[in-house]
Amino acid sequence: MICRFAGVSSNLTSGCIKNIKGTNIAYVKPHILSVNGNDYLLFEECDDVFINGYFKSIKLKDLERYLKKTK
Repeated sequence: MICRFAGVSSNLTSGCIKNIKGTNIAYVKPHILSVNGNDYLLFEECDDVFINGYFKSIKLKDLERYLKKTK
């Protein structure tokens, strides 16, 4: 819905949880929103959106403004 308000086309890939058998280790794969060659990593119940990796992040509430700015 945010992409529609920002006027950009997008592709959303759903994330999941991967468990490693025989251990108590789990990997959380984030939802990935692809817009104009950039990947935005979204985690359930997290207020931050990571941009093209885990080094740069913005708040979810600022995503629409960020997408309009980078359009």
